[in-house]
Amino acid sequence: MRYVKTNSPPMVDDPLVNSGLSILNEEIEKMGRIVNLLTGKKGEDKPSAGTLDISDFDGNYFDVTGTTTITAIGSSGKIGTIIRLHFDASLALTHHATNLILPGGANITTVAGDEAIFIEYDMGKWRCIVYTKANGQALVLQGHKTTHESGGSDAIKLDDLASPDDNTDLDLSISKHGLCPKAPDDITKFLRGDAGWGIPAGVAGDKIEEGNSKVEVVDLGTGYIQTLADALLVRKDQVLGNIQPLQPAFLAYNSVTDPNVTGDGTTLTVGFNAEVFDQGGNFATPTFTAPVTGRYPLNAIVRFDDLDADTYHTAEITLVTSNRNYPGVRVSGVIYGSGGVLSVQFSVIADMDANDTAHVTVAVAGGAKSVDIQGGGDLVTCFSGALLC
Repeated sequence: MRYVKTNSPPMVDDPLVNSGLSILNEEIEKMGRIVNLLTGKKGEDKPSAGTLDISDFDGNYFDVTGTTTITAIGSSGKIGTIIRLHFDASLALTHHATNLILPGGANITTVAGDEAIFIEYDMGKWRCIVYTKANGQALVLQGHKTTHESGGSDAIKLDDLASPDDNTDLDLSISKHGLCPKAPDDITKFLRGDAGWGIPAGVAGDKIEEGNSKVEVVDLGTGYIQTLADALLVRKDQVLGNIQPLQPAFLAYNSVTDPNVTGDGTTLTVGFNAEVFDQGGNFATPTFTAPVTGRYPLNAIVRFDDLDADTYHTAEITLVTSNRNYPGVRVSGVIYGSGGVLSVQFSVIADMDANDTAHVTVAVAGGAKSVDIQGGGDLVTCFSGALLC
């Protein structure tokens, strides 16, 4: 049954009767509106507005047109009124803690076809009790899905398992957490700090610790690593078998004679311009540079020539290192020998810190600057060393 407003009854001359008839007519009209709301009726379309107006009570199911943001709904005049809205376009419903309470306490952006049911729980104050998306999903499920997406409070961090199986959407990167990138099927590769795969790399001084095993990167070019006790060098690709050939070691010599370099007391740094071997590449004429802190046996022999005059009275050889000098053989008196040739030498275990240097100096005094340092392929003048411990 539908109640509608009737035509005004005929007026009579009695003012009291006329007043009563007018009041009765208004009450009948109001009752008709309430019955329409309770029994369900499609009302006229409602244009979206800051406050959605439903005051004409011509139904309880309304199409909402337009895209204007809605922040409130006008009062129906009766607490407990329930209305249903069908949204024809995308617009914003703005949550309010008392005037327009939305599910989850969050704003909603509608999509054409969405529907919502509201109850007027207090005069002019509405609560959304049901919201259904046009695609069939409930609003709460959609919100739950959003929290699982990237940046959500409980974002899913597992690969979506979609084709292809090497999907990279969720890979680890330097800007976000993620999954380990697909392995390259190469046992020499390790996962790097930039989220890529590569051969281990670092800089001198980098330390790696696992349990009681500790190593320190020393030389990336050769792949050497060093125990923190500075006792041993091991190359990462040769951890089994004889490792002694991987220890730093060198043998350098003078390949030619250096003429007229001393004799008058001049101190000369011996050149050692050629190499027999240089494991680790730590010798550069005329200097050896310790790659790590340790104990290094260092040996040298230098042969002087043209000591023919009997005026030469001193010949000496010295190992010069960053920590200290080591005087070697020092010959005094008349020093020329058979054919004017004399050899001096030293042998010492030197303490050297990483990047300390070592070179050899010689001097002959007492005569003219005409003494040569002999050279040649038979290593009559040479300098050698290695890491001992």
